[in-house]
Amino acid sequence: MQSFAARGLHSGVVGVLGLLLALVPLLAAADDTVKLRLRWVPQFQFAGYYMALEKGFYREAGLDVQIIPSAPELSGPIDYVLTGQAEFGIANSGLVRERAAGKPVVALAAIGQHAPAVWLVRGDSGIQSLHDLVGKRLMSIPSGLSESIELFAPFVLEGIDLDKLTLLPTSYDLKSLVNGETDALNAYITNEPFVLLKQNVDFRVIRPRSYGVDFYSDILFTTEAYVAQHPERVKAFREASLKGWRYALTHVDESIDVLLDKYVTDRSREHLQFEADSLRELIDPDVIAVGHMNPGRWQHIAQLHQKMGLIKGPLDWQRFLYQPEAAGAKPVDYRLLLSVLALALLAGVIAFWYRHLNARLRHEIIERTKMEQQLRQLATTDWLSGLNNRGHFFARASDEFERANRYIRPLGLMLLDIDWFKQVNDRYGHQVGDAAIQAIGEVFNVVLRHSDIAGRVGGEEFAVLLPETEPEVAAQVAERIREAVAQCEITTSQAEPCRITISIGLTAFASSDDVFDQMYSRADKALYAAKANGRDQIQLSL
Repeated sequence: MQSFAARGLHSGVVGVLGLLLALVPLLAAADDTVKLRLRWVPQFQFAGYYMALEKGFYREAGLDVQIIPSAPELSGPIDYVLTGQAEFGIANSGLVRERAAGKPVVALAAIGQHAPAVWLVRGDSGIQSLHDLVGKRLMSIPSGLSESIELFAPFVLEGIDLDKLTLLPTSYDLKSLVNGETDALNAYITNEPFVLLKQNVDFRVIRPRSYGVDFYSDILFTTEAYVAQHPERVKAFREASLKGWRYALTHVDESIDVLLDKYVTDRSREHLQFEADSLRELIDPDVIAVGHMNPGRWQHIAQLHQKMGLIKGPLDWQRFLYQPEAAGAKPVDYRLLLSVLALALLAGVIAFWYRHLNARLRHEIIERTKMEQQLRQLATTDWLSGLNNRGHFFARASDEFERANRYIRPLGLMLLDIDWFKQVNDRYGHQVGDAAIQAIGEVFNVVLRHSDIAGRVGGEEFAVLLPETEPEVAAQVAERIREAVAQCEITTSQAEPCRITISIGLTAFASSDDVFDQMYSRADKALYAAKANGRDQIQLSL
């Protein structure tokens, strides 16, 4: 037999649920028709929106959505939305330039946390870096400087005069690169590399990210007037779209089926799978919430536009970046408020009871989690330097190598060795030797990026993996490390401090590498060459 309290609890829950269910038809009855204008034709680049439509996420939000792909007779997405032909659109990071020019656009979400635009060059061209493009023929879209600023900003940051570049209007055809009509081609890392791989054409990718230029891409936007007039509709569309993207990224095969079966696309299943894998790298959903926008990063993008002379004057950030929490203010619905309060009271009673009942269990879980974290750290961290230990470094290095091999990304590797380390121990003692190893770890903490992977792989030997780093940039990092170590003064019991130097062997991922050991072997040989040539230097082996 149920107690009085149990019968009361059951009755209250039933009553609250009944009230909430009664509200559902009222919410669902308010369908609103909106249009979304894409940047290009149907492909996985827009899978999130197609899946939001296909899985009914828009319908559940009370929206009737029409997706409009690009077509020759249509204007660009920004003008299309500003003229009222669509309520929402997709644009690149140049959206900030349009806002600065007085166009009332509002950025709602950044799907791509990294831009896909890259320079493609032939593998046999001898072009290794951005500086090698000076004097070469570069094919880009006609308005390349403004529409592909992420490809040209690296030249400016590297101190390269844009007038020294030979720009050609793009043919939109990879044959121009394959046949030697151009030395470099403006391309998307999600598309053209697949075609070259299928044709067995050796190529190299030069990425703006390697030179400090990292823009957002595929920005969902609307107008300031539409946000003001329909705040709830904008909020519902944004949330349903992001839900569609999260679904598409976790159900790739199903999303590809939808694109092939229901929409006109000229891409094969294999091509769409390549695009999906590449896009996942650009969206990075395992690290960053889909659609996230950082105001500071937008300011950096705007500053690069200003440096390129594409933006003049201040920008109203408060009105350019959408604030989801500020949308949807409206008069209070007291009936809904009472139901929410009743539900909150019920939840509070249950939570109070649950908290007291499970306090000991939660404490045990916290203590066990701390212990597991400590054990995990002991298993992966070198106790003296604070860096990855040998086993953990090689495990992470193997993952990064596979990523570089699969997605055609640059990867640098350096091996470092403290010069005359035995003499340091013999003269000053092992405590000073330990301090020298700790000093190397401290230098790494200052010089390296968060994404770089450093480890102690031997007594006085260290390894550093540099993802997304071209050889010339890796050499600059290696030199900064060498100089920083040379400036270290390690306290001793003697009158003078101990100074140390290091020798560095440097290499980079090559298309002929099948396993990480091949890279490691080249770096090791370069390290021995640095020692044989007098130490305190860097040797590069490609």
